Amino acid sequence: QLMALALLANAYQSCATVLLIGLGRSKQAMAVGLVGTASSVVLIPTLVLALGLDIAGAGLAMLLTALTTTALAHVLLRRGTALTTRSPGAWRPDWSGVWRIARVGLPMGSTMLIKFGVLGLLAMAVARIGTTEAAAHQVMVTLVTFVFLPATAVGQAAVPFMARAARAAESPGESASGF
Repeated sequence: QLMALALLANAYQSCATVLLIGLGRSKQAMAVGLVGTASSVVLIPTLVLALGLDIAGAGLAMLLTALTTTALAHVLLRRGTALTTRSPGAWRPDWSGVWRIARVGLPMGSTMLIKFGVLGLLAMAVARIGTTEAAAHQVMVTLVTFVFLPATAVGQAAVPFMARAARAAESPGESASGF
């Protein structure tokens, strides 16, 4: 159950991080990643080894790390975007700001939805088999993430540059050639 909640929180955090990158705020996205890494490095040994919570401690550490990075990513996303011009509540939305964020967020968010949907289903299926299998699955997901990290980083880092180039292009042909 802790793993499922951590996966859900990671999905929300990843969506916010992708939006930060898409909006050209990659330093803030990197800060979210560093906070997540620091939290994992501190919490997992503390809860698993020092307090002896075993697999429950690992799940709790994953959940606390995911909640921390999710909160930080959404706080950073809320600052300096079109969302800051309006206070949250029942007022009419600023559709130009919503569209500006949606142009970046919908394509990236849909890929994240597919990714975390599939990973969530697989994690739940493996967890039903047993705890050893669930732990092995989590280790494999982490290894695969490291393998795909360079390609993902290059792809996400290119988004703001391509968007600026497309915006600065003088003719439609130049804009299409960048993509």
